Amino acid sequence: MANLTRRSEVPWLVGGITVLLVGWYLVNRFVLQVYPADPTEGGTIHVIGWGTDPNPARAEQVSIFNRANRDRGLRVQVVPNGSDAQAIVTRSAAGNAPDCIDVYNPEDLAAYIAKGIATPLNPHLKAAGIDPAKETWPALLGNISRPNPDYRPGVDDPIDARTWYALPNNVDYAFIYFNRTLYQRVAAERRAAGQPVPPEPWLGWTWWDYAAVAKIMNRRGADGRFQSFGGAPPDTTTLAMAIGAGMRGEDRAAFEALTPEQRRERGLDGLGWDEAIAPFVRRPDGTLQPWPNRAAITQALQFTYDIQHAWRAVPTQSDMQQMATGGAGYAGAGVQGQFLAGNAGMMTMGRWYLGQIRANAAFDWRMVRMPRWVPYEEWARWQREGRGPGQRDGDWGDVAHQDRGYIAQMNTRSTFITSSARDPAKAFRFLEMLIRNPDYTRIILLEDGASSSMPMALDYFAKPDPLVPDEVVNRPPEMEIGAVRSQAPRPRWPFSNHARYYTIIYSNLSAWMIPRDALEAAQRAGRPALERPELAAFGAPGERMASAAGIGEDFAERLTTVMDAAGKEPPLWFWDCVRCGRRVWTQ
Repeated sequence: MANLTRRSEVPWLVGGITVLLVGWYLVNRFVLQVYPADPTEGGTIHVIGWGTDPNPARAEQVSIFNRANRDRGLRVQVVPNGSDAQAIVTRSAAGNAPDCIDVYNPEDLAAYIAKGIATPLNPHLKAAGIDPAKETWPALLGNISRPNPDYRPGVDDPIDARTWYALPNNVDYAFIYFNRTLYQRVAAERRAAGQPVPPEPWLGWTWWDYAAVAKIMNRRGADGRFQSFGGAPPDTTTLAMAIGAGMRGEDRAAFEALTPEQRRERGLDGLGWDEAIAPFVRRPDGTLQPWPNRAAITQALQFTYDIQHAWRAVPTQSDMQQMATGGAGYAGAGVQGQFLAGNAGMMTMGRWYLGQIRANAAFDWRMVRMPRWVPYEEWARWQREGRGPGQRDGDWGDVAHQDRGYIAQMNTRSTFITSSARDPAKAFRFLEMLIRNPDYTRIILLEDGASSSMPMALDYFAKPDPLVPDEVVNRPPEMEIGAVRSQAPRPRWPFSNHARYYTIIYSNLSAWMIPRDALEAAQRAGRPALERPELAAFGAPGERMASAAGIGEDFAERLTTVMDAAGKEPPLWFWDCVRCGRRVWTQ
C-alpha cells in the first residue's frame, strides 16, 4: 500500500522539460532571432510574396509599399531566389510560387505566358482604371502584352484590345557616360600640338563623332600598352536598328507614302516600317528571317569592325582584357573599372548605373544620349564645311533632324502575377504601386533606372532632383528627355532557344571580330579601299585609317546564316505541368 501513496515525479519531469523548451524557444525567438516573426501577425495581414533579385534597393521599395498599405492589411515580402527560372516552373507546378515575380527579358515572360504561369491582368487594370498603353513606355507594350483576337472595337473596353500579362518595374535603355576631364586633358594636348579636336558629345551627335572622340582618347604608351581607352565598340544590334531607322526616316506617314521606286532608292525595297529595323521576322512558313534589312546590318558590322581594326579608335575585346580590373561591362570586359578609375573616355551603360557613377567617379562626367547614325558622306561634308553642333544641315542635319538615325532600344524588368497567387486582386495592389506610386517612381528614377510611369519619368527628367540639384549639369534635361525619343523594343526571339540567340550576338559575334585577319585578307584580295580622310584628321599625323569594302557583307552573311540555322533548330520539349502531364511544344 505504501507504493500507491508515493508522489509521482513525472509531473516535475514534464514541467522541467516544458520550461527548458519554452526558454530555449524564447531565447532563439527574441534574443538570437533564429525563428522569424510571423509576417501575417496572426492572420491579420495578407502577405504578398515577391520573387525578385537580392538588390539592396529592394528593401526600401518593399518599405514604400508596406507603409502605404498597412491600413489595408497588406504586406509585401521578398522571397529569396523567387525569380529563379527553374524554381518558378517547379514551384508553379506545385502551386506555391510567389504571388508576384520579376522577369528580366521578354523571352522568359513569353515562356511563362505560354505555360500559364503569368496570368492576365485585364480585370485588375480595369478595376484600378489603369490603361498601360497610356501610362507606360510605348516600346514596352508589345513585350508585356499580346493582341486580343476576340476584341470587339466599340463594344469592349479599350484595355481589352490587348491581353496584359505584366507591368514594367524599372526600365532600361543605354546612355554614354562621358569622362569630360580626360577629354579636356587630351583636347588641350592636341590643341597645343596644332591638331584638330572633335567637339564634345551633344544631343545630335553621330557615330562618326563618337569614333573621332574615341580616337583621340584611345592612347598607348611608348611600350604599346594602353594608357587610356577611348570607349567601346557599339552594340551591333542597336546600331543596325538605328541605321534602319535613319533609312526609313522619322515620319511613319511619310514613309508609308513612299513609292516602291523611292523605297528602292533608300535600300528598303519590300520592307515595311517595322521590318526596316527588325533583327528578325517570321516567314510565312513560321521560320525566321534574320535581318530583312540586310543593308543596315551590313553597314553596322562594317562600322563595328572598322572602329576597332581599321581606325583603332576603340580597343578590341582582347585589348580591354589587358586592363580588366572592373569586370565585364555592357560592351566588353574591364570598361566599368577603367571608366570609374578615370582611364576610359566613354562607357555605354544603362541609366541604372547612375548610382555607381555618383558614388565612384572622381572626375567631371556627363551622361549623354547615344549617338545617331548618318551616312559617312554627309558627316564628311559637314567636316569639310566646318559645320559643328547645331550647324549641320540637310536631310540628316541636327538643325531639323537631330533624331534621324537615333533609336532607344528599351527593355524592362517587369513584374507579373503568378497562377499560384492566393488572392490576385490583392497581389495586383503591388503591381499598381509600380506605375502609380510617386515615392516608388522617384526612388527608381534616383537609383535604379527609369520608372514604369512615362509621365512621371518625363516630369522628373525635366527639372533638377532636390537631392542632387547640381547633377542637372552632369545629366542635362535635354539629354534625359532626348534619350527616350524614337523608342524601339528589345527584340524578342520567337523560339525557345533564345539562349542560343544571345550567345550568337554577344559572344560569337564578338569573337569573330577580335582578329584583324578579315581586314588583312580583304586587302590581300585587292578589295576596294574604304578611305575616311575626314575621320583620319583626328588620328596621328599621317595616319590613313583606311579599311576594305566587303567586310561588312562577309560578317552579315555569316551572322544571318547562323541565326537562320538557330531559328530552324528542332524545338525543345518540356512537361507543361505536373498537374495535367501534357507534353507540348515550347515554340
